[in-house]
Amino acid sequence: MDQEEVIFAARLNEREELEDFINEYGLDAVLNARDERSNSILHMLSANNHYELLKAVIKFEDDAFIEKYSSLLENTLLHQNESKSTALHWASTNGNKEVAIFLCDLSKKLKGEVEHKLTFSTNQSGQSAASEAERGGHDDLVVELLARMDALDNGTQKQENEKEESQGDANGEDTEDVVLKVGDTNEITNKVDEINL
Repeated sequence: MDQEEVIFAARLNEREELEDFINEYGLDAVLNARDERSNSILHMLSANNHYELLKAVIKFEDDAFIEKYSSLLENTLLHQNESKSTALHWASTNGNKEVAIFLCDLSKKLKGEVEHKLTFSTNQSGQSAASEAERGGHDDLVVELLARMDALDNGTQKQENEKEESQGDANGEDTEDVVLKVGDTNEITNKVDEINL
C-alpha cells in the first residue's frame, strides 16, 4: 500500500478511494499510514474539514466498532506529526469546530487518559489545540476547548480529593473538617490531641 496515496486521498476528500484502501488493506493499515511529515489521514481530514468522511471512517455511534478498534483509535488520535501536532491541533488551527468536537468526543468515549492527553497535548511550539484556535481567531472553538479543559481539570482535582479522603479513612484518620475562628487556640489543641490519640 502506498501510504502517500492514502494520505492524499484523505486530503482531497476522496471517499470512494479511501474506502477501497480500507477494504483492501484494512482499517489498521489506513489509520497507521503516514506521509513524509508523519501526518495521518486524521490530520488531513481534520485540517481540511472533511467531517462527513471522518464520520464514515470512524463509526462513532457503533460501540462494537469503538471497542474493537479502541487501541488503534487511541494511537491515531494521540499521534503527533513531525511538528508534534495532533489532528486536533490541525482542526483547531483552521477553526473546524465540528471536527474538533468529534475528536474530543471520540477521545472521551475511549476512556482512560485519552481525553486528557489529547486535550492538553502541546505541539513543538508549546501550544495546545485551544491555543492554536485562539491564535487563529476561532473564539467559539476556544470557548469549547477551554470548557473541556476546565472540566477535565475539575474532574482530576475531584478525583485527587476523593483519593486523599479515602486514604485518610483507610488509615483510620479522623477526616472531620475543622472550622477555626480567631482565638480558638484551645479548640485547635483539643482537636490535635484527639487526632493523635
